[in-house]
Amino acid sequence: QQDQQDQQDQQDQQDQQDEQDQQNQQDQQDQQNQQDQQNQQDQQDQQDQQEQQEQQEQQDHQEKQEQKQTPASSETNPKEGEQPSAPLTAQMTPEQAMQLLESQKDEARPLIFRPAKPPTSSVFKDW
Repeated sequence: QQDQQDQQDQQDQQDQQDEQDQQNQQDQQDQQNQQDQQNQQDQQDQQDQQEQQEQQEQQDHQEKQEQKQTPASSETNPKEGEQPSAPLTAQMTPEQAMQLLESQKDEARPLIFRPAKPPTSSVFKDW
């Protein structure tokens, strides 16, 4: 009977140890999942930040292009006693030209020819 009690105690201890091991494994998995989610969130935040930076750079570049194309007020209005300079020609960037062409393409309509009056040579007969 003592042997049975010892076996039962050992079995209980083994069961407790197994439960602790399972709990530890579950905790480790949960911790790993949290780390993975945090890493994914960090990567997404980093990508969003890079996209915002690229958009800002593109916007700054476009503004610089527009400033180059728009003459300063001192260039367009000569001061008294100065000869007016030759007119400045504005130039488009290839991107602006493509945008202009694309916008005009949407507005294009086919020209349909319709004579103003029907031909008078035919006689309408009603009999």
